[in-house]
Amino acid sequence: GRGRQGRIWDSPARAGLWFSLVLRPDLPPATWTRFTTWAAVAVAEALQPRLAQPVQIRWPNDLLVDGQKLCGILLEACEFLIVGIGLNINQTTFPDNLRTPATSLRLATGHPLDRLEIAADLLRALDKNYATARENFPNLTERAWARSSLRDREVEIRGAPHPLIGVAEGLDETGALLIRDPRTGQLHPIHHGEVRPASERLPVPASPRLRAFPPTAALGLRETPPCAGNHPPCASSP
Repeated sequence: GRGRQGRIWDSPARAGLWFSLVLRPDLPPATWTRFTTWAAVAVAEALQPRLAQPVQIRWPNDLLVDGQKLCGILLEACEFLIVGIGLNINQTTFPDNLRTPATSLRLATGHPLDRLEIAADLLRALDKNYATARENFPNLTERAWARSSLRDREVEIRGAPHPLIGVAEGLDETGALLIRDPRTGQLHPIHHGEVRPASERLPVPASPRLRAFPPTAALGLRETPPCAGNHPPCASSP
């Protein structure tokens, strides 16, 4: 599968769930970025009953267990919205060259799980929260922040218009990450970029692929040309 910024998502057959949802929200396209938060909250809450450890959300589109990546979410927009979800379920090993350590539900729980049961749980949770995403998005941002792995931590942002180190203090009404600059006290809304705790040094990109995205591509939303019929690039998984 494909992740953000063209990265590869390791997706061995029958080991996890790698799927895309096609949505046609009756909302202005500029607001479609909220569906990253919608998917993250719904999936995290659907998985939590199976896990003793908290399922955390690393803004904007990763789910973590014990600091390791369990699930990724990718949005793409053309004439409609595609939400790609990749969830590690029964893997026991991962490639050595991953940028972020990964885990699976099997590794986190100690036993294999039924992928179809989990798929049904995820779809129910996504459906249950869809109206909330459309009509009461602040409710989702509150729930997302309660699970945030960055909450009240000093973080480093790259890929935004200007690199920034500050304290993560919340999410605004659009789902942007609010960062307090300790030098000026100013609160900055961050709509896109690579975010990690400042204690984890981010690698310097070897190419100019890590760049500022246009505003409509914030929060994991990728723009693609208008789609006609079955357009393979739009059906990607994270």
